[in-house]
Amino acid sequence: MYLLSQSEREDFEELIRNAGFSETDFELIEIKEQSASIEYKSIRGAVIVRRKSNEIKRQYTVSHIEPWLAPVEDDLLNGEFGKQ
Repeated sequence: MYLLSQSEREDFEELIRNAGFSETDFELIEIKEQSASIEYKSIRGAVIVRRKSNEIKRQYTVSHIEPWLAPVEDDLLNGEFGKQ
């Protein structure tokens, strides 16, 4: 079972394209939650976004309460992954 749904993956690819990048230059690495606790039960894991051409990586929390795609979009538009 994958951490991210197919629609989340498609939304990620659309963000990449809309920011002027090629989706083939990016990789998603899923990190599933290893232990569940009452305090962090809403956290499902994390995703690392890696730009292949320059090896820039950033990690985002994937949870039911906080969307992860909005921070990715902000980072793309603010140059955190480099220029197109």
